[in-house]
Amino acid sequence: MEKIYKYYCFIKKYLFEILKYIGIVDSIIDKIKDKKKDKNS
Repeated sequence: MEKIYKYYCFIKKYLFEILKYIGIVDSIIDKIKDKKKDKNS
């Protein structure tokens, strides 16, 4: 049971980091898309 809790904490911690990273990547992609839209219009 203790092992499962350790894995849970580990996954939770890294999942937060991954989601944060994905959020940063998404915002960068949005900025790139906005720049492309400006060039097209």
